[in-house]
Amino acid sequence: MVGFNLGVEIGQLGIIVIAFPLLFLLSRLKQYYIIVVGFSLLLMAISAYWIIERAFGYDLKLHTWLLEKGIL
Repeated sequence: MVGFNLGVEIGQLGIIVIAFPLLFLLSRLKQYYIIVVGFSLLLMAISAYWIIERAFGYDLKLHTWLLEKGIL
């Protein structure tokens, strides 16, 4: 259990190590706020999808659709 938690924390640190410098560089662009808001909306949509599927047990069939289209 400790190994799993440690792995999750290391993964989160890895994301931060990549995201912060990238966001710093992007902050110099005029489109910075559009990019940040766009990614925030994307993450909110993914989170809502997972909450609906997992908390309410409702299958939104996105995974099946992506498999049928050959995306996954």
